Amino acid sequence: MILHIVSTSPFNSSHLVDCLNVITESDALLLIGDGVYGLTNAHLANIEDKSIKEVFAIKDDCLARALDTTPTPCVLSIDFHQMVEIVERYPLCQSWF
Repeated sequence: MILHIVSTSPFNSSHLVDCLNVITESDALLLIGDGVYGLTNAHLANIEDKSIKEVFAIKDDCLARALDTTPTPCVLSIDFHQMVEIVERYPLCQSWF
């Protein structure tokens, strides 16, 4: 069980695509900062296709970028306190910067 944290825009880097190539169904994905642009239509289908255990997005980051905070039922919109709780639940974290 690995928590993959993506913080860069999929429009400017391949980090989200690279992450999705190695993520497994028992892993989780956390989108923070510009990584929340992964929730746009161009990339959301790729996330949904992976059947990832849990997908999280920081609500404030979505709001700051005028993105829908609940684009699909598979994505949970969370605050920073919840992010800390999620990071504590996963024994391993992989940051994609």
